[in-house]
Amino acid sequence: MARGLNKNKKKCKKLFTRNPFWATNTRAAQERMTPMYRNSWRRLPSRRSSGQTLVVVAIAMVALIGMLGFIFDTSRVELHRRQTQSAADAAAQAAAFQLLGGLDRDRIEAARATAVSYASDNGVSAANVMVEIPPAAGPHANRDGFVRVRTIHNVNATLSRVFSSSPTMEVAAYATAGVVSIPIGSTMVVLDPTQRSALRVYGDGTFYILSAPAYVNSRDTEAVSIEGPTRITAETLSVAGGVDYPVKVSGRLQTGGLAVPDPFAHLVAPIITSRSEARLPDGTKLYTSPDSGGTAAWPALADIDRDKTLRPGIYWGGIAISKRATVTLQPGVYIMAGGGFSVYGKRTVVSGRDVFIYNTRNPYQPDGAGAYGNCIVSNSAVTLEAPTMASNPAYAGLLIFNDRSSSATISFDNRTSEILRNSLPDQAPIKGFIYSANGRVAIHDGGGSAGMGVVARTVTVEDGGTLGLADRNRIPRVPTVRLVD
Repeated sequence: MARGLNKNKKKCKKLFTRNPFWATNTRAAQERMTPMYRNSWRRLPSRRSSGQTLVVVAIAMVALIGMLGFIFDTSRVELHRRQTQSAADAAAQAAAFQLLGGLDRDRIEAARATAVSYASDNGVSAANVMVEIPPAAGPHANRDGFVRVRTIHNVNATLSRVFSSSPTMEVAAYATAGVVSIPIGSTMVVLDPTQRSALRVYGDGTFYILSAPAYVNSRDTEAVSIEGPTRITAETLSVAGGVDYPVKVSGRLQTGGLAVPDPFAHLVAPIITSRSEARLPDGTKLYTSPDSGGTAAWPALADIDRDKTLRPGIYWGGIAISKRATVTLQPGVYIMAGGGFSVYGKRTVVSGRDVFIYNTRNPYQPDGAGAYGNCIVSNSAVTLEAPTMASNPAYAGLLIFNDRSSSATISFDNRTSEILRNSLPDQAPIKGFIYSANGRVAIHDGGGSAGMGVVARTVTVEDGGTLGLADRNRIPRVPTVRLVD
C-alpha cells in the first residue's frame, strides 16, 4: 500500500511539472515560458500601484470637466458678447436719430431715454446701460451730435467655476453713433403722402431726371400721372404708390416702395427779428437791403425794369424783374418778406452766383404786398447758382427756400434744359435745389436745368423739363445717422 502511494505521488509530481499552468511557481516552468509571459508575470500590478492610477484618473477627470466647462462658457460668452454689442449699436443709433432734430436739453434727454429703451429691448438691463452725450472718450470725444453707449451683461458661469471663484463673467460693449452730413442722394423728392397725381407730367416733350434717383411719397394708386404723349426718363423713379402708365417711364421704376423723409427737414430758416433785421442760423445778422422797394411798415414790390445790380438783404414786398432789364444779384442771402420773386420777359437777363433766396411774408404787414408771394421764372435768360459750402455752409446747394407755412408756387419756364441737359456742368443755367415743403414746384416748356434739384409737396411738369445734379460743388449736404465706432 505504501508502495502504491509513493508511486501515485511521483505521477502527480510529474504531471504538475509538465503542465506550465500549474507549474508556474517552479523555476523550470518559468524558464520554459516565453519571454513575453515572463515579463507579463513580473509586471503584475500591486495594490499600491492601482491606488495611484485612480488618483491620476480622478485628476484627469477634473481637468477634463474644467476644460469642457471653459469651452462651453467661452461659447456662451461670445454669444452674449454679440448680443450685447448689437444692443449697444442699436441704442447708439436710435439715440443719435433723436439728435437730428436739434441739441437742446429736451432732445438730449429724449436721446438718453431712447438709448436705454432700445438696449432694454435687446436684453440689457437698464441699470447696465451708460449713455454719454457727447462722448467723454474716444475719437469723437466732446463732439456735439454724437452719442456713446456702454452696455454690460453678466453671464453666469457653469462648469468653468471649477477653476474660478467668480459666479459670473462680465461682458461689456461700446458703440458710438452720430449725426454726419453727406451729399443728398436724390434729384427729386415729392413729399405729399396721399395726393393723387402728386407728380403730374402732361403735354409733349420728355421729363428728364438725371444723376440720382427720384422719390414720390404718395401712396395713391396713381401717385404719378402721365398724360398725353409725354414721357419720363429717369435713372430710378421710386413711388410709394403707383403709376397710371408705367410703360411711359424709361429707366428703373419701383412702385409700392417706402416713403423717404424730407431731406431738408433739418434746415433752420432765417428769422426776421425786427423791422430792420433778420438772423441767420449761424447768428449772422442781415439787414434791410438798400434796394428794397418798401419797409416793414409799408411793404412794396421792388419793380426792376432797368439794368441794375441788387444787393442782398431783406426786401419788404419782394422783387419783380422785367422789361429787358439786365440784373445781377450780388452773392448773399435775399429774404423776400412778402411779394415773392419774379422774372419776366424774353430779353430779360438775370444772373447771380452764390445766391440764396428765402421766400416768406412780412410778419408786421402780412396782407397785401406783405403776403406770401410766388417765385416765377418765365421766358427769361436766367443764370442763378446756389451757394457752395465755402460761401454759405448753412444753405450750401439751396437756391430757393419757400417758407414751410406757405403753399405758394415756384415756377420755371426757361426753355433751356432740352438743350443743356447733356452739356457740361458749367453750362447749366440753374444750379441748386428748390425747396417748398408745403408748396408746388411747376416746370413748363422744357424748364428746369441739369443742375437743379427739387424737394416739394407736389410737382407738375408740362411739355417737358430737366432736373439733375450736374454741379457737384452745389449739391446740398443732408444729415444722417452713422455708426462711427
